Parts: sequence; structure tokens; C-alpha cells
Amino acid sequence: MTNNVPSVTWNSVASSADGTKIVAASETGLIYTTTNAGTLWVSNDVPMAYWTSVASSADGTKLIALAVTNLVYTSTNSGTTWTSNSVPINIAQWLLTASSADGTRLIVVGDAGSVCSSTNSGASWNAITNLPLASWQAVASSADGNKLAIDGLTNVIYTSSDGGSTWNSNGVSGVTNWQGIASSADGSRLFATAHNNPFYELCVSTNSGVTWTPDTNAPMSLLYGITSSADGNKLFLFPGDLYASTIIISFAGGMFTSFSTPSPKLEVLPVGSSLNVSWLIPSTNLVLQQSPDLISWSSVTDAPALNLTNLNNELSLAPTNSSGFFRLMSQ
Repeated sequence: MTNNVPSVTWNSVASSADGTKIVAASETGLIYTTTNAGTLWVSNDVPMAYWTSVASSADGTKLIALAVTNLVYTSTNSGTTWTSNSVPINIAQWLLTASSADGTRLIVVGDAGSVCSSTNSGASWNAITNLPLASWQAVASSADGNKLAIDGLTNVIYTSSDGGSTWNSNGVSGVTNWQGIASSADGSRLFATAHNNPFYELCVSTNSGVTWTPDTNAPMSLLYGITSSADGNKLFLFPGDLYASTIIISFAGGMFTSFSTPSPKLEVLPVGSSLNVSWLIPSTNLVLQQSPDLISWSSVTDAPALNLTNLNNELSLAPTNSSGFFRLMSQ
């Protein structure tokens, strides 16, 4: 498919949850956005700069863009207009950013280990001073922005469960030079890549970074960037040289993908006289079924609504029996 996007070196790209709204930043000084899945791209009114990283809210309306010349810009209308944000640390280069699903909670990472966070879409910023000064390579956020993970050219990975107020360090024995990190939407599953010469590692945590386990099935290739589906069951691994662990500059062996069958946890809560049923949006199509006796099952015909603040499918149902059961099944 062809479109009007220019042929330049792109440094970072981010997308809305449905893939229709995309923002891309180039090292040639321009930021481009599309609201129709790439059919038509528009150059945005921002200063000419070496843009390094972008992030997007789940609905694609709230954007953040970083540049090496101490620039941090945000948008609340999918890039139509941008606002320059005053970040308290005056550094030469902002390199990494991550956003909560609703775009209110942001984290930015610069050179010399500088890290700042915002809880109001970039209107004001707080310097995070309880992290060591390190050469950070990647940062990831849960959908609600409370669970954060950051790694770099050290032997540990730092995680936070309170939006960056406090941090815990962990890692894998003998693994250094962390390069990329990705998070599931609920922040429980984390994936980190390391350039552990002469070996290359993919490590996985299923408890928000408390413990990590090497994935021995991962390819022994030069792994840098990694991204994950919302449920953490679909992974994309990028070998090659990256800039700020956000975008591929050159490939070294293509892209690796991994898929495992999702088994999302159902949450059923009473709300008034109804039942609120919710589950993290899965990486494959699942249908909600209900049963009065665990023997006969029928599909729920009401379509769930996607909550863009936590990326959960949610459905309000009226109870029909004194007891009932729910399950998710592959279509």
C-alpha cells in the first residue's frame, strides 16, 4: 500500500489501540500523524528537531513527543496542535517515553539518567530522583500508568507499582546490558531483552518484575527492541540496531514473533442489580459464555465495550438465576 508519507529515517512510532491513529517522528525534524490507519498523513506544526520518541493514548488523541534538544511536546487532539511542556530537568536529550492508556500519566527518560513523570498529560512534571543515574535503554508502562519498568546498561531492572514514587530492583544473575522492555496492559507480565555478550537474552516476569526467568525458546540473535500485545501473549522481537530502543534503524535477521494461547482472568462484580463482567482484551478472539449449572453453556450475545483506561472488555449483565457461571471460549 502506498500513501503520502515521506521517505525519511523514522525514529519512533506509536498507535492508538484500534490502529487507526498513528504518530511517527523522524530525525529530519518532522512529526507526521494519520487518523485513517495510514491512508493519509499530515505533517504537524512542531519545531524542526531531532525527534527521538513518541507515545500515544489508547484512543489516539493524547500524544507526547521528545527531541534531543531538550524539547517535550504534547497534543490533546491527535497532533493537530502541540504544546511545549516545561520539564524541570534541563538536559540536552530526551530519549524515551511511555504513556498510560488514557494519556494522563507520562514518563520521560533522558541522557545522564534523568527521569521525570507527569500525572496530568504533561501540564506539569516531577523529577524522579530515587533511581540511580544510568544509561537507560527502554521504559514501559501498564495501562493505568501505575506499574512502570525501566532497564538499561546495568545488571538490574527497576520496577514501580505506584507510578514511580518508589522503585524495586531485580534482574537475572549474570545478565547485563538490558536493551528493551515491554509490559502487558495490567503490568503483571514483563519482557526484557539483553545484549549479554556473547549471548542474547529474553527474560520474562509474570509477577510485575519481582522475579525474572530466561526464555530458553527465544532466538539466539541480537535482540534489542520488544513490544507486546495487551495481554502479553503475543510478542514481537526486533533484532538489529535501534535508536533509543523505540524504532528499528537496521535489521539483522528480520523480526521474530511469539504467540501463546491467552487465558484472561474474568472478573465478575455486582454493581447495583447488575453484574459487571470484565477481562483484559485478549490477543485472539474469545467469546463470553454463561451457564446456570456448568453443564449447558450459551454465548452472551451482548457485545462488550472496550474501556480505554485499562484496556478491559466490560459488559453489564442482569442476573437470571440465583447462581451462574461464566467462561471465555475461543471462537
